[in-house]
Amino acid sequence: MTEGRRKNPRIDIQFRVTVKIKHKGVHEVQDLSVGGLFIETANPSEFQAGDEIELVMREPSDNKLMSLNARVVHVGTKGIGVEFLNVTEEDQKVLQACFDLFRYTWPKIDNG
Repeated sequence: MTEGRRKNPRIDIQFRVTVKIKHKGVHEVQDLSVGGLFIETANPSEFQAGDEIELVMREPSDNKLMSLNARVVHVGTKGIGVEFLNVTEEDQKVLQACFDLFRYTWPKIDNG
């Protein structure tokens, strides 16, 4: 999805996320927004746009486990873009706080 079509700005950040339900496994997150994230995976073709998955990750600020439902909105050659579904008010606050914290402090990733 291009920057112009995104609902929320994203930051380059790397951390691990566990995908549960379908296509279980631990994958690397490459970028994050308050509305979704991009997950790098060795086999993105295992996913289809519209797949609903559960994500389990550690909150960067206090290391507690956080579980979020998401929908695959983009399948690319290196991974999948997902949007969060049914985010609770508490989880939305955590996502926003993490985004705000790392937006200006996390170094930009150079992938090339």
